[in-house]
Amino acid sequence: MADEPAGWYLDASQTGIERYWDGSTWTDQTRQAMAPAPISGKTPTVIVWAFVLALIGFCGITALVGLVLGLLGRGRAKAAGAGVGLSTAAILISIGWLVLLVFGASRDLDAVSSQGPIAPTIASTGSVGATNAAPAPVGTCSPEDCQVGERGPGGGIVFYDAGSDQPWGRYLEVAPPSWYEGGADPRSQWCDATDLDVAGTSTEIGAGAANTQLAIAACAAGAANTAHQFAGGGMTDWFLPSKDELNLLYAQQRSIGGFASDDYWSSSQADPSGAWHQYFTDGDQYGFSKYDDYNVRPVRAF
Repeated sequence: MADEPAGWYLDASQTGIERYWDGSTWTDQTRQAMAPAPISGKTPTVIVWAFVLALIGFCGITALVGLVLGLLGRGRAKAAGAGVGLSTAAILISIGWLVLLVFGASRDLDAVSSQGPIAPTIASTGSVGATNAAPAPVGTCSPEDCQVGERGPGGGIVFYDAGSDQPWGRYLEVAPPSWYEGGADPRSQWCDATDLDVAGTSTEIGAGAANTQLAIAACAAGAANTAHQFAGGGMTDWFLPSKDELNLLYAQQRSIGGFASDDYWSSSQADPSGAWHQYFTDGDQYGFSKYDDYNVRPVRAF
């Protein structure tokens, strides 16, 4: 004990007793030995969190946090006598996620670099999220024999063929991208009188032209008025598509191009204060909010 500093040490001759060493010799002072801190046997909360974050570590940040908590909590787990295995699992799982994420990012970079320089694409201006314009169709089809994707008589793009003549015609064509003053599709309320009941509209294919006439007769301005004012190809019979016609247009949007990732109006009223519109990102259709500004793209039948 010659090299030990002064302090309390276990007495070798008595169990559970400490004797005071003054730095040079043992004194007569004794006391009950201090009991070691009890082991709780309960897994520390930080270890539980580390394991949970490690399991959902696919986003990277949670894996990193799980790794840090696992490392920090390992000492607490040893002191508590529980959770060592769980902390080890959290650390290993987090490392595994991080390795996978780094490997995946590296693979994506390799794939991009192997493609060489990527030519820039020019999106239509105006509406945020507008899709790139599709290649313009070549030539104009005969009104008696058109194919979907060809240019129609009005200079638009044919997007529907009924297969035979119908009371409203056989084909539907849509105004080309940049039809409105050379820019993106315009936005408008459905009608300037947002609570006006425009009775008699229909949602069916072939109803768009009649719906548009009903709307422009009742509204001084609005989506139907904007669509009908288009005179592409010298045609004056352009209209706002019905709900079902708009859905056909949505299905062909990528082959046509220029559509915004946003809502488009149909000419079909849903109720006095609402009209049908379609979200051109997921195709969902809604029947409300005549007062909202949504996009307009005219079509015509022949």
